[in-house]
Amino acid sequence: AYLEADSEFISVSAGVLDASARRHLTVKADHAGERSKSRQIHKAIVSGSSVCEFDSQVFVQHTATQADSHQLSKHILLSDDARVYANPRLKIETDEVVCGHGATVGSLDADALNYFASRGIPRSEAKKTLIQAFLSEAAHYGSDGGSDRMQERLTSALTEIFTKEQG
Repeated sequence: AYLEADSEFISVSAGVLDASARRHLTVKADHAGERSKSRQIHKAIVSGSSVCEFDSQVFVQHTATQADSHQLSKHILLSDDARVYANPRLKIETDEVVCGHGATVGSLDADALNYFASRGIPRSEAKKTLIQAFLSEAAHYGSDGGSDRMQERLTSALTEIFTKEQG
């Protein structure tokens, strides 16, 4: 996305990768104008022997004073064979900006799973609840009705994964 003065770019995705699925996401935001704004929120659940790649570059030109850019990429691994490669990058050529980026790759919180277990909630239900909560930020980011469709598709994909685990 090429961002002129007072423009805004939002990139949101949430995915559930199973079996040997591959996902490669490349996002570029080029801030050329003052007060330009970009937001990237990308989340994925990666299981089986799936591979998820996230490559993002934000470039803030010297003319883009007061630019505001944030990149966030978070992934949860559900298997030892799943892989994630995250590469968020910032290149900033001016001083008056607010920019940040982050990427995390991890597994489900064992303490949270134990908490659910102590309340009599089956492990599969606990995992599904934690994953849905994790994905909800991306799924609810949009206000154009697309977020409902995204939530439905994510729920369907999660149900398929947990059905395979139990079967």
